[in-house]
Amino acid sequence: MLRLAVLETEPCAKDLIFAIAKSLNEWEWTFAHYTKISTFAKADEKQPCDILFLNELFHTPRVFASLIDRYPNRIVIFCLNEDSDVTTCKDPRILYLNRHHIKEEMIRLNASIQSLLQAYKEYVFSYHNVRIALRMQDILYIEKRDKNLIFHTLRGEFKERQTMAQAEAYFERFDFVRIHSGYLINADHVIARSGDEITLTHNIQLPIARARRIAVNDWFSGYIKELSNETQNESDASPVK
Repeated sequence: MLRLAVLETEPCAKDLIFAIAKSLNEWEWTFAHYTKISTFAKADEKQPCDILFLNELFHTPRVFASLIDRYPNRIVIFCLNEDSDVTTCKDPRILYLNRHHIKEEMIRLNASIQSLLQAYKEYVFSYHNVRIALRMQDILYIEKRDKNLIFHTLRGEFKERQTMAQAEAYFERFDFVRIHSGYLINADHVIARSGDEITLTHNIQLPIARARRIAVNDWFSGYIKELSNETQNESDASPVK
């Protein structure tokens, strides 16, 4: 279930929740409204939210450090005034809307929100009659080991009996890429590519197979270009400063 949190005035919060409901029609979700950031911070420590709406007053380095940077997959939407002087950042998971035109702005942001929500899709697998649901964003990479696949995740390691080809066919839609006969990585966790290695978050380094080097290089270049274009399009479309 997706968890939403809103730090805004009550009238604005109501409009925001009503407007985003259409984007979440395929999801189970819940929300909480806060008027004090201290109250939200305490609740967030116990159960972090997935989508966070913030008044532009909270567009500060301190808030970024404590409520945004610590949660790399959190979707953050800042609500700006018509005369806002906030300088938008290029992080694709941080969006901006004009709080005086919420309905229209949410329609404009819908494609970006839908793309970001892909990371919250779940993969349910079973092993020895145990069923485990993992969010895509929690999977770092998948490794082929003997006749099993090992899921290296933020929640630990899990294994499932299937082929790498089957996994590749399924996870490709969620931006996973095969870099080696034994490794399928989550693009959301890629930090860098250097020589014949890919570096993931938590400083995980995995080899790129020689036979896949050209394909991986093409994918990496295309992926970076796509992220850059999405950021530029978002900036060009935004009516705020």
